Amino acid sequence: MKVLDINNMLDAATNSKLPGRQRYVDQFEVLANELARALADHLKIALGPDADYQPGFGGLCANFKPKRKGQKCPKVIDEGDEGGEWEL
Repeated sequence: MKVLDINNMLDAATNSKLPGRQRYVDQFEVLANELARALADHLKIALGPDADYQPGFGGLCANFKPKRKGQKCPKVIDEGDEGGEWEL
């Protein structure tokens, strides 16, 4: 059995030129943006540019940042990108 996460499936759809693949990408981008907004509101942080799918460069990603200067990064966000920057 092979187990693929959503990024693996979007990559497979893109790389195999699955007909209608852009519709799936668009739908997942909408859902990712909804989830990112909910997380940011819940954690009282801000969002960067909209979530989007970048084949070969991280896949489907959302961008989070502090809402105010000096705000600490929530642990659950830092765990998702330990090497990423956290600044305004």
